[in-house]
Amino acid sequence: MIGLRATVLLAAAWSALFVVGWALAAPAATGGECGVRVHGVLPICGLQSPEDLERLPGGRELLVSEFGGLASGPGRLSALDMKSRTVRRLYPENALRGEKKWGDAGCPREPGAEFSPHGIHLSRRSDGQWQLLVVNHGGRESIEIFALEHARTGVALAWRGCVPAEGDAFLNDVVALPDGGFLVTVMMKRGDSGALARAYRGEHTGYVLRWHPQAGWSRLPGSDGAMPNGIQTDARARYAFVAATGSNEVIKLSLPDGARLGAAATAHPDNLSWTRDGRLLATGMNDLGDLTVLRCDTGDEPECFVPSHVDAIDPQTLRVRRLFAYGNRELHPASIGLLVGPRLYVGSYAGDRLLEVTLAH
Repeated sequence: MIGLRATVLLAAAWSALFVVGWALAAPAATGGECGVRVHGVLPICGLQSPEDLERLPGGRELLVSEFGGLASGPGRLSALDMKSRTVRRLYPENALRGEKKWGDAGCPREPGAEFSPHGIHLSRRSDGQWQLLVVNHGGRESIEIFALEHARTGVALAWRGCVPAEGDAFLNDVVALPDGGFLVTVMMKRGDSGALARAYRGEHTGYVLRWHPQAGWSRLPGSDGAMPNGIQTDARARYAFVAATGSNEVIKLSLPDGARLGAAATAHPDNLSWTRDGRLLATGMNDLGDLTVLRCDTGDEPECFVPSHVDAIDPQTLRVRRLFAYGNRELHPASIGLLVGPRLYVGSYAGDRLLEVTLAH
């Protein structure tokens, strides 16, 4: 997610859709009508700010983090059927009974109606059970932990605990670790109105935290950056990849020491995701002239439809290849790209839709 309350104006740049690497015909500049496919790009509407995405087990649905807005209003977790393109509400609506089993013993209660999700990460625990980690801003700043369960209607969510954040950290994204803990990005301090302006000048505004069930919170050395945003690790958790939105790069850090091993250059990266063939996708905005982050709280304003992109990064060489990009009428600022077979799903931290993009080799 690009930021909290702010009035940062981004610099002017591209306005036409283009694709490098994988071939795709450019949609018309006036495209973007809900349910109408234009040159391989289909907007799917009926969502609230689909900021982050994960594949659900079974291969039929996507898990959608419907972000609560830049002011941390209420949001939800939903499932999008990729064939019918229908949406099922998972939390707080239609959730299974919650029971505190995981996370921090000091977690007070289930978030319920105040829930405001942000970054999400789905993984298997050591006992084989599916675990969903969710950055939450509603009612408390925390990592909420859910179990995936089976229900008559399909995959369901049951709350299993939380880890409250300490101090004034404004969290952004999270990734699970094999030891039962996780890494989480701290984008900035809560209430720091000047953080975004400093971040876009390349100044450090945040860092990465590590949480372990026995050791609690600790700061990852070497992780300070300009608006740390999306985060992923490799399969063996030897490396962490952190999107530094303000300095236009995805940084590769070794674990657990946090040594910086290099960086991939990509414009204003937001969330990160892995492809089945081992590429790291970095999704973000191009430099824009008319976008005011504060005014895009709802995404209704015309200037909130902005050119964005999805880049594919080789995690070894850190070479970057453009996978997809779009112009100024298809979607609001892109925050996540998730590749499922030949289709790329692109979400945004604002607005009512995501894009389903059919890529051609």
